[in-house]
Amino acid sequence: MVGRILKLLCVFFSVLAVLLCGCDKHGKPGAEPAADFSADFSAEYQGLELAGRLTNTRQGVCSVSLSAPETLDGVCFRFRENGLEICRDGVKAEAGEAYLPAASFPRLLRDAFRQTAEGKTTPAKEADALALTLDGCDGTLTLDGDGLPLRLSVPDARCSVEFKNCEKIGTP
Repeated sequence: MVGRILKLLCVFFSVLAVLLCGCDKHGKPGAEPAADFSADFSAEYQGLELAGRLTNTRQGVCSVSLSAPETLDGVCFRFRENGLEICRDGVKAEAGEAYLPAASFPRLLRDAFRQTAEGKTTPAKEADALALTLDGCDGTLTLDGDGLPLRLSVPDARCSVEFKNCEKIGTP
């Protein structure tokens, strides 16, 4: 009788261990998304080839600096506390973010990382990817093993972004 109970307990704990390991492996990406990081990017947005640098912080500050195409070199968009600052060559303009269209490139980037930081994403079909909704468009954010962004894809907005030279900034 005691042998039978021990066998049942062994089977029970074995099944429990397999279920817990399996759920964790497929339930979320490999690492928590990084909140404070900077990265270079290259993007295609509605047929336009863009390049630049993105800096994002957990305090809600997102800065998108463009370096290509040449006509936009030096333009910087900074989102902070529901305000927007656009600057180039030392000239700054401030406004509420409502003045920048919701489906604009800088706003898509900012919204993707804001949703990620707020946990408003779900696991995507691809490994280490998060599904999100940006201005009514479905998108996918792919992360590396450290939680840093690799790719952002928003097909309905005709937006595809590749990130490189990603690094965490600040202290966790």
